[in-house]
Amino acid sequence: MEVVNINDSFVVRIGGKFYLLIELSLNLGAAKKEEVVFIPISYQEKRALAEFGL
Repeated sequence: MEVVNINDSFVVRIGGKFYLLIELSLNLGAAKKEEVVFIPISYQEKRALAEFGL
């Protein structure tokens, strides 16, 4: 049984800043939850992620 599953991930630009967004599904027994995590990234990190197809 997977406790954490990454459903999707992508890079967005909001207000001139870049963010890595990760959509997670959490399965904690009876409790199931969907979460979106915003991680600030630099332009260089954005470019590196784009090279890997993100």
